Amino acid sequence: MNIAPSDNGTGLRERFNSLFWQKKYSKEKKTDDDYNLVKRSITWIEFSKRNIVPLSMLVAVLSFITLYLCLIPKKSLPYIDPLKCPPTKEATLITASRPIQYETSEADHLDRFTIVLATYKRPDLLKKAIKRYSTCKEIDAIRVIWSESNTPPIRSVTPDYFSQNKDVRYDVKAKNSLNSRFEPLDGLRTEAVFSMDDDMDLPCDDLKHAFEVWKEDKWNLAGFYPRLHIHQPDCGYRYLTSYETFITYGQYSIVLTKAAMLHRDYFRHYTEVMPRQIREMITSWMNCEDIAMQIMVSNLTRSPPNFVHSHTAIDWGKGLLKVKGISSSNAHFSRRNMCLTEFSRFYGNSLPLFPTPFESLDDRFTPITETLYGFFNGRI
Repeated sequence: MNIAPSDNGTGLRERFNSLFWQKKYSKEKKTDDDYNLVKRSITWIEFSKRNIVPLSMLVAVLSFITLYLCLIPKKSLPYIDPLKCPPTKEATLITASRPIQYETSEADHLDRFTIVLATYKRPDLLKKAIKRYSTCKEIDAIRVIWSESNTPPIRSVTPDYFSQNKDVRYDVKAKNSLNSRFEPLDGLRTEAVFSMDDDMDLPCDDLKHAFEVWKEDKWNLAGFYPRLHIHQPDCGYRYLTSYETFITYGQYSIVLTKAAMLHRDYFRHYTEVMPRQIREMITSWMNCEDIAMQIMVSNLTRSPPNFVHSHTAIDWGKGLLKVKGISSSNAHFSRRNMCLTEFSRFYGNSLPLFPTPFESLDDRFTPITETLYGFFNGRI
């Protein structure tokens, strides 16, 4: 039954009610997700019809601001005389060009990658993530890093934490440490590993694109969230926000492993070769494992990471309705500044990070276009 929507939105509501009763009594048993999707879509359409002029003005203003911010001249990175920051006694430079081998045998599936999902006491996000990534063709398996004190889910008891399409395994860790996400995993069948947090929302096409970028340069990191560091006159380092990275300087030297592709060999290198003191600081501060991984990789490759552009990646840890996490604390950025400075002592007091400009103007639109995309899809 097709009901033509009226100007006041009554027709849309009638159609929604019609779909609801069809759902309730139909033998097809439409899912709650279908029902909620229709409800959100109709609500958004009704809202848009009533506010088309203000919304159009908002889009125009934001577009102008975005264009202006992306076209303004970028600052140059500060120059610090190396003689003012001599090497420290803790320096333990790793000069190898490749990480130590994860396993002696080759990977079973070179055309796929494994999701390594970091989660902690956010069951709803975990279930949604497993459901979402179970539909991606290129994913071989989903490995969940389980650091909680309670036992991990059991398929027969809580099937929502598993998938019929993908192999979902829970890797139980003895203690809650951010280093756990980079510990070697038994039974990895792929070379490529996509490290991600449970609050990331990435379409399958974006993951496939990241995999293709990584295969062109597989000893490097390929990630969706770039950041920049700068050297300070006092020989310390500062970790820059996304705004400063994209807008102020237009360069990046780090990609965050909350959404990044890397080679499985780096897991063992991080755990067994990277200075133990760095891992101890990460455990103590509950921060900076992503920075440590990037420094370690760049020290081996002597090159910047690869930024994977996306307009559709959503970070639930940001925005007006962000979920609570480590990065939401007030001390987050000051701790990351401290991490950069302290980690540098193990690399000759000079971080092996290599700033590089974004390749296109479109890349610098990313932080604002992602926000707009999230807003207009009801995700922020």
